[in-house]
Amino acid sequence: MRRFAPQTYTWGGNAFVAVLKERIPPDSQDFEKQKDTIREQLLKRKQDMAMEELVRYLKQRAAITYNQDVLLKTPS
Repeated sequence: MRRFAPQTYTWGGNAFVAVLKERIPPDSQDFEKQKDTIREQLLKRKQDMAMEELVRYLKQRAAITYNQDVLLKTPS
């Protein structure tokens, strides 16, 4: 039985479906060594996603105006 990824992926205007070729169980000793690092990486990723969502939410509700005089005076 083939197992498909839960979503499709797009890149360069193309759509891709991932299929699991084989499942290799993790080495429990190796996992114990890397567990804290993995946990920190996942937490950082979740924090980044939450911040992106907050910024997106705020941008949707904000009234943004640009001061052309200030923008023109800003060095490149």
